[in-house]
Amino acid sequence: MQKIGRTDFLAWTTIGVAVVALLTLLWTDSFVAVPIILGMVAGLAFGMNRGLPYLLLFAALSSATGLKYGALTVGDVLAIAAVAFGLMGRIIHKDGAPILWPYVAPALVFLWGAVVAAAHDVPVVPVAIFAGSIVVVIAAFTLPIRTERQLELVAAAFVIGACVNSISAVLDYLNVFDVTAFTASDRLNDTRPPGLTTHSNQLALVTYLALPFAYHLTGRRPIWGVSIAVLAAGAFATGSRGALIGAVIVTVLYILISGRRVFGKFTIAILAAIVVILVATELGLTTGLTRLTGDASADQSDVERVRRAQVALSEFFANPITGVGFTTGEAHNFYLEVARSGGLVTLVIMVVFAATVLIAGWRVRRQVAIAVPALASASIWFIMAFQQNSLNVRFIWVPVGFVLAAVALSNAISKQPSLDEPVLTTRLTRKHRARGSRVSRPSS
Repeated sequence: MQKIGRTDFLAWTTIGVAVVALLTLLWTDSFVAVPIILGMVAGLAFGMNRGLPYLLLFAALSSATGLKYGALTVGDVLAIAAVAFGLMGRIIHKDGAPILWPYVAPALVFLWGAVVAAAHDVPVVPVAIFAGSIVVVIAAFTLPIRTERQLELVAAAFVIGACVNSISAVLDYLNVFDVTAFTASDRLNDTRPPGLTTHSNQLALVTYLALPFAYHLTGRRPIWGVSIAVLAAGAFATGSRGALIGAVIVTVLYILISGRRVFGKFTIAILAAIVVILVATELGLTTGLTRLTGDASADQSDVERVRRAQVALSEFFANPITGVGFTTGEAHNFYLEVARSGGLVTLVIMVVFAATVLIAGWRVRRQVAIAVPALASASIWFIMAFQQNSLNVRFIWVPVGFVLAAVALSNAISKQPSLDEPVLTTRLTRKHRARGSRVSRPSS
């Protein structure tokens, strides 16, 4: 551990070089790939810190999908670095793989997708990106993490990143700052800013995925309550109906999964929701509420979603077993898109994967505290996926990464031999014997 600590400074320096070089590449299109590569190589050389700094940065920047060069985002680079660091750290320290079964599902999806791609003469790259995104995020979370404290820090980084995203959207909504001038974002209109993401619906998803972690951190340190308000403001700024619905559902899920002081938490949540709505109305952040109650833009969006769903359903029914291959179709429904792309086989694999992850998270929620918000966040993703279209966005798998990291920690704890218990028993036995002998002397 002392050896690991000495390499942290060098690792952080390497990270700084790599990030600065990457940002320079994004904003100037200059040839700075060499410093990036050198930075990553140097980072691997100091990989004994097991990748935690890269994971922290990935958690913070995973939702900033608008910070990208081509199809590659800043978060992608950091996730890959976290995997490389974490893998090298485990090799150097001769640690085994923390958890292996979650990789089965994406591997099967890729293999089946490759077969379907060959049968329908479509590129195999889209299914490779889809399956690879799951693998990279799982590895980025499970390989570097060794303690629950580290996982708490990663949760804090994720919340901070989501808050920065939300603040940028609120400032944009209030015409204070146009963040889209610096990102590759798709602005729907002046009343639905995307923040640092590429689409306002992505930002909506970010806000309610991060919300349970904000609740958890607030329970530890009340100052984190500010993050809850910021995420709520971001949800309203997106103008997304899904953001508001998702925030309500994930709050209910978090309270029920935590299983403690449920009535009190529900009371606080209702009062807080009333205050948030009043403040949002006062600030003019009412697009989401207006669209939720029904307006022209919402009706137009619903018509387009129905049209896309009908197209996807027709393609699915034409090829129910194999699907048509992973292409650029957009069903605006994660499960329907998976079904039309890879058929019933891929859909069943993903549903079983989701159920297995949630069951595993439920079993460890009492052993690893961070599993409670992680389980709520993963659950809301799998629920709201019915109206989400983000197939290849890496941050959608971040809650799953948290759950699986918690499961890996629980497994590690259960495998540790309880050396203290015999010592404690022996000490207690000696104390009782000494007390017994002292008490029995006067009676003799």
